[in-house]
Amino acid sequence: MDEIELVTRSLVHVLRRSESLSQTSALWGIKCLSHLFITIRNHWSHNWSAAAFSALYGCLLCFVTYHNYEVREQQWSCLREVLRSLQGTMLIDPASEAITELFKKWFPCGEPIANVFFLMSTKYKLAILNDFKIILELLRSPVTTSIGVAKIYSSNRQLCVMKLPVVFNALKAIMGQTSWKDIQGYDSEPDVEHQHSAAFSFKCLIHACIDKALIKEGVDQIVIHSNINIDANKSHQPSIIAQVCAIIESLLGYQYTAIWDLAFEIVSTMFDKLGGYSSYFMKGTLNCLAGMQKLTKKEFRKQMHECLGSALVAMGPEKFLGLLPLNLEAEDPSEVNDWLFPILTKYTVGARLSFFTNSILVMVGIMREKSQKLRLQGHSSRRTDALVNSLWSLLPSFCNFPSDTNESFKDLEHALCNALLREPEIGGIICSSLQVLIRQNKGTTEEANDLSTNNVSIAEQRALASYTPQVTAENLRVLRQSASHFLSVLSAVFLENRDYEGNLLQSTIGEFASISNTEVVSVLFNNTMEKLSEVTLDANKAESSIRTCLLDLAVSLLPGLNSGEVDNLFTATKLALQDNEILIQRKAYKVLSIVFKKCHTFTSWKIEEWHRLMMEVLPSCHSLAKEHRLECLHLLVVQVLKSNTEQRWPEITRSFLAEIIHALKETNKRTRDRAFDILVQIGHACGDAERGGTREHRHKFFDMVAEGLACRTPSIELKSIVAHEKRDQRDKEIGERDS
Repeated sequence: MDEIELVTRSLVHVLRRSESLSQTSALWGIKCLSHLFITIRNHWSHNWSAAAFSALYGCLLCFVTYHNYEVREQQWSCLREVLRSLQGTMLIDPASEAITELFKKWFPCGEPIANVFFLMSTKYKLAILNDFKIILELLRSPVTTSIGVAKIYSSNRQLCVMKLPVVFNALKAIMGQTSWKDIQGYDSEPDVEHQHSAAFSFKCLIHACIDKALIKEGVDQIVIHSNINIDANKSHQPSIIAQVCAIIESLLGYQYTAIWDLAFEIVSTMFDKLGGYSSYFMKGTLNCLAGMQKLTKKEFRKQMHECLGSALVAMGPEKFLGLLPLNLEAEDPSEVNDWLFPILTKYTVGARLSFFTNSILVMVGIMREKSQKLRLQGHSSRRTDALVNSLWSLLPSFCNFPSDTNESFKDLEHALCNALLREPEIGGIICSSLQVLIRQNKGTTEEANDLSTNNVSIAEQRALASYTPQVTAENLRVLRQSASHFLSVLSAVFLENRDYEGNLLQSTIGEFASISNTEVVSVLFNNTMEKLSEVTLDANKAESSIRTCLLDLAVSLLPGLNSGEVDNLFTATKLALQDNEILIQRKAYKVLSIVFKKCHTFTSWKIEEWHRLMMEVLPSCHSLAKEHRLECLHLLVVQVLKSNTEQRWPEITRSFLAEIIHALKETNKRTRDRAFDILVQIGHACGDAERGGTREHRHKFFDMVAEGLACRTPSIELKSIVAHEKRDQRDKEIGERDS
């Protein structure tokens, strides 16, 4: 018996490496294996251990997936002889069970199984028949089967759940039909229609049959086994949900490259279904996706990134980066996962600000230290500096409906204010992030209306749904507490640092002013106006830029000003309109246009006063300030249309309109183009009921434009006619749409 055991071990050792064997070696090896098995069974079965049986029999079964058809045929023939030798013994049950498990994992071998089916034990014959019934239905129509399984689930959940791995394996085999038909022994083009149907069935079954209870069973098993230091996937039978996830993960294998586009859709569906529990079951899948980054064909990379985006949405950035870290500190650049930044930027929604503060900013600090060391050593720090900017670029995404604003914004405030003062290169990122955060909490109702009409992600819908009136009120309370600090820092940066983009700072100041306490805004506004008064009294060319900055800062606070403060701003602007400095004059007209645009009520009260002012300052208006002046005239005409000054309407509008038409002859092209656009917009507004216009106003506008053509220069005639035609075309489109 010792000699037999030695031969057995040697043969098994060689044949276990079946894929490396040649066809001839494999054929003779299988024959030797079956003869040895039958010989031991007939002569030394009383001394045969379970381990020896398992080794020989398992080795024989491993050839079921051998790449050569003749070898597979030989394997099934020998298996038939082995099963005959086991009839009437206690070994027939474990032998039949092994074949049944083989069938479940690789169902295309079902046709060869028919040759040994009659030799199996009754118990496992019934098991295969039951499973084969499901598979036959799948082969007819995967879509119909998915509907059928969903119906079975509604009436008998347990039965359906137990069969999910079998059904999913069958669907997987249909999707990889190239391999399936190779097993059958002939070559053929894959059935694309069935592959797409199988993918659709995958997604339908995930939605219909993967429920909270099934997920909880799997999570509980993992938690229990982890608490007692047992690997749930090795020491015990994996849960149903774990088996299903493993099957889905296997679709990312390179043998399925041809259908990766479908596989990504299925994987994304599973991530969406599992949500935060994806981290328990889809770690391997996430690693597979990451491994594809360097190897994936370009045509699949976009879909692969979308699939990773689904994982990020499901898990959240904390769990996602816990499983797939950025590795920014790696010495080897190829190990740095900086390719994740665009995915994190695009798909992070509803994250926690505390994670950005406690993790992302910590990485920023580490990268800054590394950058400083590199510079001291005389090396380039360009790559490290780029990583710092990439980390900061994640801030707008973390400010997109964050889940812990009321708890964590105060902790982030200090870091943001310091960065605004010291790091102008990231000031734009911080400003845009703060604007998003404030606007989403101010206008959640409007956001909800926008999201309901647009094609938005599930993550955005979920995040918005969590922003109840109570949540936004609490968030605004916290933001309001920080407004004074931010307004102080932003205004200081605006006045002192020319490296910043002014418009971004102004709009951010305006957002904070709109939610801040009135006392805070009033103090900052009054201080600004005092400084403006001082530099105006002491004005010279060197101080023109300071005056314009102070005017910009004052008008940025407009959303938080009361009527008296708006009057003060108007007084200062009125003086600036008559200033001899071109820079000051242009800025004054721009400030005035902002007041007209944002303070409709204030403007409508003083139509007569505005009309007199615009006429008074016209002689002193420099040609370079005309463009902003035209914008003021445009906004005033719109206000006139909405006001109750019916008797004064023609006089006020005619005087403004004459100036606009005259501007069509300006030497500055931008001014000419702006005048032409304004003519079109006013003509459209005259007939727009929603903007205060009427049919009579439109006819009066025609008459006024005709009067403005009195000088009959070709330029004015042409542009006025084009303006007429453009307005008529818009009116026609509106009429067709309304009808």
